[in-house]
Amino acid sequence: MPPNTVKVDRSTRWGNPFKAGTVATHPKTGRAISVTGKEHAIALFALHLETGDGLKLAAAARQELRDKNLACWCKDGDDCHADVLLRVANGDRRQAA
Repeated sequence: MPPNTVKVDRSTRWGNPFKAGTVATHPKTGRAISVTGKEHAIALFALHLETGDGLKLAAAARQELRDKNLACWCKDGDDCHADVLLRVANGDRRQAA
C-alpha cells in the first residue's frame, strides 16, 4: 500500500455493505429493497452515512480518512463508494440522489 493510503474494500469497516444483485434494508425507510446495480449500491451507501449507525462511520471517516488516499478494487475511473467516503471525509456534504 502506498504511503498515506487506506484500504476501504469490503474486508474493512469502510466497505460498502450494499452489493448489486442482493436484497438489503433501505437506510432511511427500513424496507427491504433490491440493489439493482453498482450505482444504486453507491447511492445507498451515501444514504447509509447520513442515518443510524452510518452516522458513526461518517464521523470516523472525517477523523481517520481526511486527506488520505483510499484504495478499493474498483476499476480506476469507475464510480466507487470510496468517492463517497472522500466527500464525507473531506467535508463535501452533497446529498445523494
